[in-house]
Amino acid sequence: MRLGLRRAAGHRGQSLTEFALVTPVLLLLLAAGSDYARTFFISSAVADATREGALYAVQHSTDPGMTQAGMDSQVRSVLANAEQGGFAPLTCSSWSNPPTSAQVSITFTGSVPPAAGSQTSVSIVATCDILPLFGMRGLPAQYTARTRADALLGPP
Repeated sequence: MRLGLRRAAGHRGQSLTEFALVTPVLLLLLAAGSDYARTFFISSAVADATREGALYAVQHSTDPGMTQAGMDSQVRSVLANAEQGGFAPLTCSSWSNPPTSAQVSITFTGSVPPAAGSQTSVSIVATCDILPLFGMRGLPAQYTARTRADALLGPP
C-alpha cells in the first residue's frame, strides 16, 4: 500500500489563492509604512534645518557689518543647504533655493546686531509641503511639516 500525500480535488491551488489574497494587503502596508517613514524623515530634517538657522543667527549676530537683511539672507541659505547627518542637503520639494518668505518666516525682535546691553530674539518658522510617494484613496494628497525655532541674539 502506498502512503503518500494526496490532495483532495477541491484543494488544488489553495496556496496560490491565499498568496494572491494576502500579497496586495502586505504591499499596501509596505507602501504606507515607507510613506510614513519618508514623511517623518522630511519633517525631522525641516526641524533640524530650522534649528541650524537659529544657531547660525546666534553665532553670527555680532559679526562686523551684519545687518538684519544680511542675516535673513544667510539664515535662508543655511536652511536650504543644511546637511542631515551625512546625507545630502535637505531638499524640501516645495522650497525654492533659498526658501522664500512664504516658505520660511524669519522674525527679529530688536536690531541686528543687537544694541549694547540689549538682546534681540529671532523666530524661524519653516513650512514644507510633502507629497506622498503612493497616493491612496482616503489619505491626504499632501502633508505639511511646520516647525519653529526661537533664539536670543547678543550678550546675556
